Amino acid sequence: MIYQIICIFMVAYFAAVIICGSITLLIMIKKGVSFDKSFFALLQIYVLSPVVFLEELVTSIKNKIGGNKDEKPKRQ
Repeated sequence: MIYQIICIFMVAYFAAVIICGSITLLIMIKKGVSFDKSFFALLQIYVLSPVVFLEELVTSIKNKIGGNKDEKPKRQ
């Protein structure tokens, strides 16, 4: 069940990144930025965004399932 939710979020995320990236690429080309510079800038975004997203997703799932193991329990 949780894997289906993760897959749905990943598909939606990649679709949003592709749509926003395409729009950004068109805007950069219309502004006069060369295609090579704008394409490689967007390629870096495409590569780094999913990695950061997955890292945050895994961290949040771990915290929800097992709690934060790094924190020491507070004494009252």
